[in-house]
Amino acid sequence: MVYPVVVLVRAILAVIGMLLFVVSIFEDMSDSLGGDLPSSIKILVTLSEAMGWAIIPLVILMVIGFVLSLPRGARVRRPAAAEDASFWAAVQEGRNYAVYA
Repeated sequence: MVYPVVVLVRAILAVIGMLLFVVSIFEDMSDSLGGDLPSSIKILVTLSEAMGWAIIPLVILMVIGFVLSLPRGARVRRPAAAEDASFWAAVQEGRNYAVYA
């Protein structure tokens, strides 16, 4: 489940980046040429302007959500001495081997 979350986060960051930087360039180009923007672009410009002042609270909320989503008390422990040989054999073979307390 890690891969879909990583893809979703990167997509959200890409959209935020485009709203913050790319849309403002189109607005400036339209203003310099004296044209009127279509209504769909005006909506994007409004979202871009709103994102400019809302980015700090969004980042804070994302960090708080990430911290709250971490599992409590889950930690990986080192295998007992009797299991060391099988543990290192598994590591050398490239297998995943984790023991949770």
